[in-house]
Amino acid sequence: MTRLAILNSGSARLCALAACVIGVPLGARAVEIGKTFATPDDAVAAFASAVRTQNVDNLRNVLGPDSDDLENPDRVQATNEFRAVAQALDQRTHLVRESETNYVIELGTNAWPFPIPVVKGKTGWSFDTAAGEKEILARRVGQNELDGIQFCIGNVEAHGD
Repeated sequence: MTRLAILNSGSARLCALAACVIGVPLGARAVEIGKTFATPDDAVAAFASAVRTQNVDNLRNVLGPDSDDLENPDRVQATNEFRAVAQALDQRTHLVRESETNYVIELGTNAWPFPIPVVKGKTGWSFDTAAGEKEILARRVGQNELDGIQFCIGNVEAHGD
């Protein structure tokens, strides 16, 4: 089962909340990493701390400068997003090893996979924000298609076949 297949409407909203996404640019640019950590657990702890304290500067430091593209410009919505992600972090946080150099964080009671993986580089573990941007876009497109299908099903049901 693909990550896209396990998304439901609640997970899709959490995706938007977690990444604070309004738009993800597709332009190519040099990848800059954020802070590096000794272990994936250390990376998750730093991420959780930044989210729980609603500290955008700390979050940017943890995720890296490319995370600026993920920041929600609507401060009220961003605050609500921080709270929702903090709640999911408090419910459950689990690291899933995809390879020796790549981990995905599962959040909340539905084990929602956070779109930005934790990867091992030459200097330690960090969040791969560039890969996260691509995953967020793939999920958004997928969710839009699922929403379109649901609309069509509802339309057919409303017209009685």
